[in-house]
Amino acid sequence: MRRRSTCSARAVINRPKLLLADEPTSSLDDARAEQVLRLLIQQADRHEATLIIATHDARIAGAFQRHLLLDEQPPTLRQQPVLPVEAYAIDPSTRP
Repeated sequence: MRRRSTCSARAVINRPKLLLADEPTSSLDDARAEQVLRLLIQQADRHEATLIIATHDARIAGAFQRHLLLDEQPPTLRQQPVLPVEAYAIDPSTRP
């Protein structure tokens, strides 16, 4: 977790307008995955950056309004209401 946090800190130190995260929660337990996800969302909000996450982790899908599903042909964009980051918690029932 410490290494991942260091990478996250380095990623936002220059206040980029685009944050890309490839599988940021893949090897983490629910509590750590939630921490990393909150950090990414808060940093994107703080710096008015676009956050793009590539993941297979179904636990984090509910945190985002737009989903681009690449496993469908043609790729599908789905939209859903999103909760504020303060209300977000990983739901164990969404595990595959």
